[in-house]
Amino acid sequence: MTIQRLSVRGRVRLLAILAFISLVGVTAAFQIAGVIGKRLNDQEVGYSEAANAARQAETLLLKLELSAHHFLTQREPEAQMKFRSDALYFKNTLRKLGASEYDPLHVLDLAETYISNMEKAFRTRVRLGLTEDEGLEGELREAVHDIERRLAEHGDVELTSLMLMMRRHEKDFMMRLREDYVSQFSDRVTEFRGELKRANYSAAEEAVFLDLLKVYRDQFLTWSATRLELDAQTSQAQDSLLTLSAELRRFAETAQIEAERFMVSHQTIVRKTATFLWSIVLLLIAGGMLLSIWIGRSIVGPIAQVADDMLALSTKNSTGIPAPERKNTRNELEHIRSVLDYFAANLAETERLHNEVLYHRDNLADEVAKRTAELEEKKIKLELALSQEREL
Repeated sequence: MTIQRLSVRGRVRLLAILAFISLVGVTAAFQIAGVIGKRLNDQEVGYSEAANAARQAETLLLKLELSAHHFLTQREPEAQMKFRSDALYFKNTLRKLGASEYDPLHVLDLAETYISNMEKAFRTRVRLGLTEDEGLEGELREAVHDIERRLAEHGDVELTSLMLMMRRHEKDFMMRLREDYVSQFSDRVTEFRGELKRANYSAAEEAVFLDLLKVYRDQFLTWSATRLELDAQTSQAQDSLLTLSAELRRFAETAQIEAERFMVSHQTIVRKTATFLWSIVLLLIAGGMLLSIWIGRSIVGPIAQVADDMLALSTKNSTGIPAPERKNTRNELEHIRSVLDYFAANLAETERLHNEVLYHRDNLADEVAKRTAELEEKKIKLELALSQEREL
């Protein structure tokens, strides 16, 4: 069905439907653009929050390291408690990294490894002793004091000198943690035993010295081995710390780059979408105007043609009434109204003339008789006037 076959109401309805469809299309396009923009913005925000969480985690990791170092060096239990409370907050912060495509389980595993290694070091530190009188350090100190008191009682210069050499190796090891000092310590123990035999102590007294020396030697070897274990655990914890820190730094940089990329993409898409949509809007407006003009003309054209046909029909049998001109009207509807008025006036005048003709036709005999009588009367009057003139 073509548009020419539609009624005026149908054409107006078609124009309204097309306008509604265009409005719905533009609204849907704006909605789709808004959804796309929101998704990009959400991704940008997610990466930004993840980057911030990673930086916050780096700061917390530094605080953990300081607390751990403080506990291992200053041996304060408060530092260990602070490390554990900060570790919980640290792991909760790491879980926020899941806002992006990054898998937080990976860095959580690294964090668990670091915290676990540091807890092992803490337990070893406690086993060594938090004060001079606690743990292996307290037992070693007590063993040293026992043998030193015994040597002081006897005033043996040679054994005391060897004892001082062992204490020196002990202090050197504590300062430098080198295993060769342990070997040197063992050599001094052997020399002490040899010198003890040459000192001509009684068997009972020699046995007491040997028991004290054995306790001191065993305590030092246990303490030194545990201290080396602590150093290895601390190094292991430090390695896991460096790995975790590097991973957090890498993630923060990557997340920031992704956030900036999504921000640029968001701005680009918003700009291009706005340009495209406004182009579509302008095209729809222009198309709507052209379509409305075309439909309007398709409606007005036949109306104007009817007005022209009626005017031509009316002027064909004109009764002398002036015909209306299109230029004197504001629009087609006013013109057709003037044509209808002209047509009605012309029709009324024609009807009037027709009735007048009928009237004269129906009353022709009476009018002829009346006219004849009038003529006869005039004739008589004329003859009378002529006769009077002759008499004079």
